[in-house]
Amino acid sequence: MRTKMLAAVLVGAVVLASGAGTASAQGDWENFTNSNNPVAIAVGRGTVWVGTTGGLVEWDAASGTFVRHLPPEGFPDNSVAAVAVDADGRPWIGLGTWNGGLAVLDGGRWTVWRSVDGLPTNWVTSMAIDGTGRKWIGTVRGLAVLDDGGTPSDKSDDVWMSFKTEDGLVQQNVNAIAVDDAGRAWCATNGGLSVLDPQGTPFDKTDDIWTTFTTTDGLLSDSTLGVTMDGAGNVWIGNRTGLSVLDPRGTPADKSDDAWTSFASAEGFSKGYMYDVAFDGEGRAWIGWRGGVAVLEGAGTPFDRSDDRVTQFTMSDGLLGNTVGALALDESGAVWSACMSRGVNRLDPHGTPADKSDDVWGAYVTNDWLPSPDVTAVRVEPDVTWIGTSGGLVAYREDARTTFDLGSATALERDAAGVLWIATSAGLAALSDGGTPFDQSDDILTKYSKADGLVASAVRGLAINAAGRVWCATGNGVSVLDPAGTPHDKTDDRWATFTAADGMAGDWANAIAVEGDRLVWIVHESASVSVLDHGGTPFDKSDDVWALFGETSPIGIGSGYSVVIDDAGTKWFGLCPGLFAFDDGGTLLDTADDRWLRFDVGDCDPGIAIDELGRKWVATGWTGVTMLDDGETPFDASDDVLTNFTIAGGLIDNRTNTIAVGGGYVWIGTDGGLSRFKP
Repeated sequence: MRTKMLAAVLVGAVVLASGAGTASAQGDWENFTNSNNPVAIAVGRGTVWVGTTGGLVEWDAASGTFVRHLPPEGFPDNSVAAVAVDADGRPWIGLGTWNGGLAVLDGGRWTVWRSVDGLPTNWVTSMAIDGTGRKWIGTVRGLAVLDDGGTPSDKSDDVWMSFKTEDGLVQQNVNAIAVDDAGRAWCATNGGLSVLDPQGTPFDKTDDIWTTFTTTDGLLSDSTLGVTMDGAGNVWIGNRTGLSVLDPRGTPADKSDDAWTSFASAEGFSKGYMYDVAFDGEGRAWIGWRGGVAVLEGAGTPFDRSDDRVTQFTMSDGLLGNTVGALALDESGAVWSACMSRGVNRLDPHGTPADKSDDVWGAYVTNDWLPSPDVTAVRVEPDVTWIGTSGGLVAYREDARTTFDLGSATALERDAAGVLWIATSAGLAALSDGGTPFDQSDDILTKYSKADGLVASAVRGLAINAAGRVWCATGNGVSVLDPAGTPHDKTDDRWATFTAADGMAGDWANAIAVEGDRLVWIVHESASVSVLDHGGTPFDKSDDVWALFGETSPIGIGSGYSVVIDDAGTKWFGLCPGLFAFDDGGTLLDTADDRWLRFDVGDCDPGIAIDELGRKWVATGWTGVTMLDDGETPFDASDDVLTNFTIAGGLIDNRTNTIAVGGGYVWIGTDGGLSRFKP
């Protein structure tokens, strides 16, 4: 949806709203993301369209102003992996998740195509528009072509065809597509380069000719990342180890007259990973790669190295970042570069790329405070909300924000002494902020790793009991730390680790909760639920008792991603498939009085929160957020009310990871950003 355009309508039991970064008139939804991780870029009619993991950004090249488009506007997902502009200036986007698909913005309205329409899968990776206006779409499950009849808003005259490995595609993951003047589709895949010659009839497979090129033919690497044609019909193929050029002599199906050459470490491309190539009006090749942007003069004669000259551009010249995954040239000859995780650059070389003295650089960066759109943890406190992302931890208040560089923060808990414990991809951290979360000058931060006693570096879940012991769920087991009340002094620490060898259902633990001073509940990947009664002595395993709920239990065997215990002692599990309530009757090892109830909510439910009214808010993973009002009778389904909130109602992305409630708001962390909702 568009930034600063918001509305809210109540329809039945589901709130429908739209908003991005600013509250609606009713104050229902606010959405936040980060759109500075560009992965695709296209230029048309003075507009630069940038696909990011935080939505589609429409930049006005002249003014430097932008409009951000997010899913509540009418497309299904926030991860825009491919962008193309058609002859009428319409932006087409490919969405790079299982929730995705293909979409076009036409006259302010989005039209969406998904696998039910003709795509091989919803996960789109790349796109090209040929000279007839047909759309060629690469996916992680093959190639597709769409003829929309010139009426993209009307699907009734659409014609589709898809192509897979059984048709001749060398490998199903199509990373990039280019279509030559003869209508042949060149597909860069993880297994080599495949070209389809449909003989002018792409919707009739009977006359198709497929040809594949690999390292045995002349490619530097079979892992191909980009493909582009120059004006002479040469095919430029970016791959993991450099750049390959093929002259098929106009007969790609006949390899006998092919000519190959490559650009790699000898030309200064020692880091490999060549993502994209574009050609300017003078025939120079502009290259986006892991080392920045390069321009090759002499590209018009790629098989004659005598006139070659390579000029490199990096952050020292003005680039925002040295990994450039996509680039495009505008009508003036300026080069637009998508710098991964940093934003977009515009370089005007004034026609003399080898002479940097007259270069003019511009930076196009959205004004976002989230370090990353991938929000993995939220904790709401009276005066601050803590937001964990894959790019760091943020302390947020309406009038203040600060970021902590802790890598990917996956879980947040505060102990009775006021220490904030942070689970990260690199270990465990303890933060004492001195009561001033927005002033880091008085902070004390202590980090724990495997060297200290953790069983694995990446901590996935946290729980803290009344005694201040910190329980950590990891992919290799569960570790417990007793910091002895001195979290920043490791000399008196005690550690213990529990694995399947001790009695757990499996080593991979995704989430954890403590009940009283004896019980620890653990949900696992592919092994359902374990509970440990350590008898109040977690560092003495001799009296441990384990109970497992797996293959023979009512929940079956499956993966678990969240666990919360309510005030009545009912355990709520986010498992595959769905939400489960469990009451063990106070007799852990006696299953005769157990009560289970499954709620048809989402899929694997990675987040659960309970508000002050006892309602359960569930981050479903793929289908938004579901609120369960069980009437305080969790094992009587007759009075249950389920309400689902999705992008159609204002949620920033349906791929929900985590959820928290507090201060009258529901906070929802997704793969595409953060939503705040006032129910």
